[in-house]
This record gives sequence, structure tokens and C-alpha cells, in this order.
Amino acid sequence: MTKALFKITTLLLQIGMNKEQVRFLMGTPLINDSFHPDRWDYVYHLIPDYGDTEQRHVAVMFEGGKIINIEKSNIQPTEQTGEN
Repeated sequence: MTKALFKITTLLLQIGMNKEQVRFLMGTPLINDSFHPDRWDYVYHLIPDYGDTEQRHVAVMFEGGKIINIEKSNIQPTEQTGEN
């Protein structure tokens, strides 16, 4: 998944979406923790030819099969992607 695509898909996540909708949008979660089955984690790594490596993380929490919370780190919705 590209940097721009990861950002767009995370912006489309909404409270109340069900697990099937999240899996369709984001794919299979990177971490499947049997101790926290209602938490899905997605991580994106960008290792450019130059500059710093970027890591972005999204944690999606469910209750009753629906999103109740979305935690994003290193994701800034006002960032420019350079794409129009």
C-alpha cells in the first residue's frame, strides 16, 4: 500500500463501521492479538532512497463488532501527498 493510499483509507474509517467494512477497506490487520480480539492494528513503513524512514500506525477498537475508537499516530490529514 502506498503512502497516499494508506492515508486515504485511514481517513475513510468511521466510528460505527463493522469488522467486514474495515477489513474490506484496510485489509487484514497486521497484528491479530488473541488477548485483544477487538483491537486491530495496521502499520505502514516507508523506507525512501533518501531521508528518514516513516512509520504510521492505526489501531481500530471494536465493541459489539463495530468501531468505537480509532487511534492514529504519525498520520496528519493536512499533509500534502503531491497528488491531485
